[in-house]
Amino acid sequence: MKSAPRVSLISLGCAKNQVDSERMLGALSANGYDLVEDPAASDLVIVNTCGFIESAKAESIDTILEAAQLTGDTGGGEPKKLVVAGCLVERYLDELKSELEHEVDVFVTLSEEQRIVAACDDALGVVRGTTTEWEGRHLISPSHWAYLKIAEGCDHTCSFCAIPSIRGKHNSVPMEALEEEAARLAQGGVKELNLVAQDTTLYGADIYDRKSLPKLLERLNEVDGIMWLRLFYAHPANVSDDLIDAIAYLDRVVPYLDMPIQHVNDDLLSLMRRKTKKKKLSQTVGNLRERVPDITLRTSVIVGHPQETDEKFEELLEFLEEIGFDRLGCFTYSEEETTRSAEFEDDVPDAVKQERRALVMALQDDIANSQGMGCLGSDVEVMIDASCDGGYFGRSTADAPEVDGRVLVRSESHHLPGDLVTARLIEADGYDFVGDDISGFANHEPRQVDHEQLSASLPMVS
Repeated sequence: MKSAPRVSLISLGCAKNQVDSERMLGALSANGYDLVEDPAASDLVIVNTCGFIESAKAESIDTILEAAQLTGDTGGGEPKKLVVAGCLVERYLDELKSELEHEVDVFVTLSEEQRIVAACDDALGVVRGTTTEWEGRHLISPSHWAYLKIAEGCDHTCSFCAIPSIRGKHNSVPMEALEEEAARLAQGGVKELNLVAQDTTLYGADIYDRKSLPKLLERLNEVDGIMWLRLFYAHPANVSDDLIDAIAYLDRVVPYLDMPIQHVNDDLLSLMRRKTKKKKLSQTVGNLRERVPDITLRTSVIVGHPQETDEKFEELLEFLEEIGFDRLGCFTYSEEETTRSAEFEDDVPDAVKQERRALVMALQDDIANSQGMGCLGSDVEVMIDASCDGGYFGRSTADAPEVDGRVLVRSESHHLPGDLVTARLIEADGYDFVGDDISGFANHEPRQVDHEQLSASLPMVS
């Protein structure tokens, strides 16, 4: 009997792209493909690309070319079959077909990803009657946490961003479908769901005629097996009182919010089409910290955007020092064709962009070190990720997977990935901590919730 074709997938870019990769792998597995991690051990390689900014595009092209050089098991034989999918294909399909016609066997646009099985069959010459329908995912992440993509596309017109032209208009996933997906993931062992979209705060506006993220969180909060719900990509213009209430009162929604502000100078915010102002940003942060005192706030900023003068950059730096975000990422401006910002002169030299980024990150390092020292002696709930010498690596509610710090939990008890333990923090190094296990295995005890107050604060969705 002929062995099943072996396929590996290289996923590039953001968490939302990773979900697409996991869905493609789930479909391939359901249709008889053998999934392998090592591209060199596969018959076919899929590269799921990113086309967001120049550095991501360069990484995607380099990865495609590297995959195209892989040959069969004997070495020096026929090249492996290569399928290229994702945002880069959606954005530059004609150019890629012209430049990589000898390297790539099949290109798959975003709208065609549901046909990934047929695309791989075509590349390998596999003949089958019909494919098996499959809505599940094969997780790339560890089995105890996953991303949950609640919407596709974006309705914002941020001047620097090409995502709407790649991914289209905002399109929310119905609540029932998200509840079902969350339940399937929980049944598979997932304990933590990280909600992602281009803008999670717009969830439901297109299908329920109102922004319905708080209601979605309320419903996901009831899914058996899910311990932590975490929010990414919240647009600051849409962080409402209802959303803050949901974070404050829902027991499984961790006190964490990823809220990219991009800049604080009002002229630049207007140029960027960010729909908010410095005063509003400050008020939103104040409201979050007042009503959710233990909240961890992550943000991202862009330096070097056209017309960012030294004075405007200093205003950003002063704001960041004053606010003291708990987590922060800083990006240098990348001019992207088809965006409105590309119409302006890219008037900040690359060397200045890099210098400004270094200053932002140096400031953030100081903030992180100061905040870290202030946490010593406190007791935190930690989700175990993996074992290590002397204990376990894990994350507190303040630490999102892949982008934040971790806690080394010193313990002689036996724990598994996804277990929740209590650790007393005794050492700090920026975002990373060492803590002593003071609980043994601790079952998750939900926070006490005032359900009457919560129901009154959350919008209803028919």
